[in-house]
Amino acid sequence: MLKIVIVAGGTGGHVFPAECIAKELIHAGYNVDFIVDQRGKKYLTEPFQNITETVGTKIAHVQLIEQPIRSSSKFCLLWGITKNFIKSIYYFLKERPACVIGFGGYPTFAPVVAAQVLGIRTIIHEQNAVLGRANSILMYRAKCILTAFE
Repeated sequence: MLKIVIVAGGTGGHVFPAECIAKELIHAGYNVDFIVDQRGKKYLTEPFQNITETVGTKIAHVQLIEQPIRSSSKFCLLWGITKNFIKSIYYFLKERPACVIGFGGYPTFAPVVAAQVLGIRTIIHEQNAVLGRANSILMYRAKCILTAFE
């Protein structure tokens, strides 16, 4: 069975559309893993609120990614992104997803780049009228870009 990984930023604007897509993918027969940071986890609704929960007959797992240290230091930001990139590489090598879908926000950056480096198909979803910073960088190597607005 194919596994799809969904990565969403830390706001409801990123998490809610990601969760809707996850539910549809699960009902279509895919295994779905979520990667969010601690801020994003609080926006997940049932049945995604628990770390591992059965949805219909499929299993959805929620993986937490660390938030980069809030600092004006570019070194701290780069260090946080690098740690998340390495964790994402390890996770993708272990789980072997068929596709990674990024829904924007800085928590999506490292996992989507890791997937692209490993040759895993990536899809970018932009739910706003203006492309966000992470998605504007990630879109060049994405297989597909989905938008909510023209």
